[in-house]
Amino acid sequence: MNKGIFGFGVILATTLLAGCSTSIDTDIQGRWQGTDAAGHQITLQFSNEDLALSQDERTLVGTWTLDSSRDPAHLTLKMHTPSGNIQEVPMIAQMVSLHKLRLRAGSDLKSRPTRFASDDAPNQILLKRVD
Repeated sequence: MNKGIFGFGVILATTLLAGCSTSIDTDIQGRWQGTDAAGHQITLQFSNEDLALSQDERTLVGTWTLDSSRDPAHLTLKMHTPSGNIQEVPMIAQMVSLHKLRLRAGSDLKSRPTRFASDDAPNQILLKRVD
């Protein structure tokens, strides 16, 4: 996979705040947008187990799974690359609120991070719900 497009500048990518009644299991579905650390516009569309990931003018499709029994939740993307391969990207996910989703991928896009970093970490993105 092209790291320029999906190195989490591109991806890609949830614990609950006090007073917030969200469930990542159901609330993650929908359309989310944000800007990665490299300044690229990212859009993620979660629908059932299907996923569309757009950066700038390119879109990849794939599937996703979520293990919300973990803290933070484990999100795994399986993206279909332009060459026809499937690249698995393990991530962590946090519903910050009903309208904000934080994702973080490992620096090599192969290992899953164990915690979130500072807000400007290169493999971390805060997305806002747009649907």
